[in-house]
Order: sequence, then C-alpha cells, then structure tokens
Amino acid sequence: MASIKRKRHKELIVNQLYQLSPQEIQSRPTQRKGTSSLSQNSNFEMLVMLIRYRLSFMKDVAAYKWEHQIAIEDVQREKVVIENSLQNAKAHRLDGDSIRMFFTTQITLAKVIEQYWFDEWQTEGFNSFDYADLSTIIRPVLISSGNDILKAIKACKLWHNTRHKNLELLPIFCNKLEMTGISLHEKHQLFKTLLAIKPLA
Repeated sequence: MASIKRKRHKELIVNQLYQLSPQEIQSRPTQRKGTSSLSQNSNFEMLVMLIRYRLSFMKDVAAYKWEHQIAIEDVQREKVVIENSLQNAKAHRLDGDSIRMFFTTQITLAKVIEQYWFDEWQTEGFNSFDYADLSTIIRPVLISSGNDILKAIKACKLWHNTRHKNLELLPIFCNKLEMTGISLHEKHQLFKTLLAIKPLA
C-alpha cells in the first residue's frame, strides 16, 4: 500500500512539474541523424528538470522538519546520500570526485531552500499543508531521482562541449531551475559543478 502511495505521489508531482499536454508530448523533438545539437539540448533540459524535480521536495522536507522540530542539517543523512551517489556513479562510469562535488552542492541548495521556508514560517507563521512523509515517501524518491540524474548526466556528455556551447546552456539551466528560495548565484554554482563532471578515465 505504501509503495502504491509513493508511486501515485511521484506521478502527481511529475505531472505538475512538466505540465505537458498530450499534444506537447507528441511534438517534443526526437533524435534524428544530423540533429545532435538539438538532441543534446533536449537531453540537457531533461537533466535540469530532474534536478528541479529533486529540489521540488525541499518545501515538504522543510515542513516535516518544522512540525517535528528537526534541525535542517543532518550530517549522517548527507553522508548516506553522497555514498549512494558515488556507488551509482561507478555503475555509470562517472568520476567520483566530480560527482561528490556536484551532489554536495545540490545538498547545499536543498538546505538553502529549507532555510528559506523556515525563515518564512518564523516570520509569517506556519499554515500546515498536506506534505509528503520524509521517511516513507521523500527519501526513497530522492535516492531514485539521484540515480536518474546520473543517467541523464551520462546521456548529456557535457564534457565533450566547447566553452561556447556551455555558455549557451547556462540560461537554459537557470530558467528551468526557477524555484523559490535559491538565487541566481547559487544556480551558477550548481551549473559550475555540473560542468566539472567527467567520465572515468
């Protein structure tokens, strides 16, 4: 029953996140010969949406911690997340050090978003809402979405890009990562660590 609930919750958030009509889904570009740049842009947009999807849970995380009086920072849990991502990175033949930096920065952004909501509720008061459970729903989804992000990183192969191409991707990254609680500077920092990811030698 809990598994079905997690699946339905995830499907609901994905639908809300993408907000695509059947017509838009059918019209999305597919990879064809001679359209490698278009294909990479499409892969990159999917990667950014996966990152956004993962960070979109942070308001729910903050609400759970607020109502249960739990501190934002959880060093032990962060270690679990990093170690899990490093294990999955090996399976995808991605460099561990660069993956560690990327996920560490992503965790930092997650805490920034949580802190934003803590500050907001401290000032304006907390109006409880139907947030997802941290242990049974959010954490399993965060782990699975982390692996999805690694798959998307491998598909994008950003390490082959020229500097000019990466500069073209920066506004796409910032625009699609629009989210309450994080600044443009913080998006740039995450983008920088994303570009630093490389495959295993």
